[in-house]
Amino acid sequence: MEKKPRVGIIMGDAAGIGSEIIVKTMANPLIFGECEPYLFGSKPVIEKTVAMLGLPMKVLQDTIEKPEPCTPNTIRVIDCDIEQNNHFAWGAVDPLNGRNCINAFNVAFKFVARSKLDALTFGPLNKEALHRGGLKHPDEAGMMKDFSQVSLVKSVVKWNQLFRCTVVGHVPFSQIIENLSEERVLLAIDQLGKVIERFLPTIPRIGVAGLNPHAGEGGDFGDEEERILKPAIEKGRKEFGYLIDGPFPADTVILKALRNEIDGIVYLYHDQGNIAMKAIGFGEGVVIYTGMPIYVTTPGHGTAYNIAGKNIADEANFRESLKVSIQLAKRSQLNNL
Repeated sequence: MEKKPRVGIIMGDAAGIGSEIIVKTMANPLIFGECEPYLFGSKPVIEKTVAMLGLPMKVLQDTIEKPEPCTPNTIRVIDCDIEQNNHFAWGAVDPLNGRNCINAFNVAFKFVARSKLDALTFGPLNKEALHRGGLKHPDEAGMMKDFSQVSLVKSVVKWNQLFRCTVVGHVPFSQIIENLSEERVLLAIDQLGKVIERFLPTIPRIGVAGLNPHAGEGGDFGDEEERILKPAIEKGRKEFGYLIDGPFPADTVILKALRNEIDGIVYLYHDQGNIAMKAIGFGEGVVIYTGMPIYVTTPGHGTAYNIAGKNIADEANFRESLKVSIQLAKRSQLNNL
């Protein structure tokens, strides 16, 4: 009998829709046939959410020492609140929510270090709350890097059978070029290819986007394509064995993916990739974080403060995120046999 993977679920920002989409997902008893879920977050917020949704579900506090998996109609929460938020409000940026959220990640990654989890997925985060709550990194990737004690964490977005990765993440636009190097392009290609291999049975076909208009026009509009991207592509073909091509103009490379000519795209900076992917599948993509002992996923949308606490949030993207975590955990188990 196939062993059910143990998946940690981190609530995310308390004031957003994370608790709602998680509770709605866990209200479906079929989830418990696919995995053993462990919920890390705020017990009071989960209780408020269950009451707001009017669901007949019990909320119990679990222990860190010997947690029990959640079961249908019962949510067991490993309460990670450093301090209970007595002035809690839906849709409000709150440093205390940020601190509690950071601690939930800390506790969950302690389980990862003890090999108690096979995958993680988390609800939407609010970066302002995290930074006001003490986060020293630009984003959650740096936080997870510290908690998992690895050198680098990258993200890959999966939308149906299309995948994308970016070389440069959350930095000011003026700092993109200084953060672009052949080594970093190769790292993005490597991480993207490894994720594609988890889902597709063929050799990954990867297209690399150009940095400059029309991919530089042979150097007329910039030399980064000739100086950085082409050498990285050639080296990547030899080193990884993937079918890598480019650099392609960044405004049209997405068409190659939609025509099934490539499986994944390496974009060079954050918005270059997100604009294209969100235009075709906003609220449908799943973010997959790589480089850690286990895969970590999250839905591709934000905290949606404007609808938090109103019982109108759609849990479909979180459900897909959890499904991807389960798939990745099961494939990791097969690879370890």
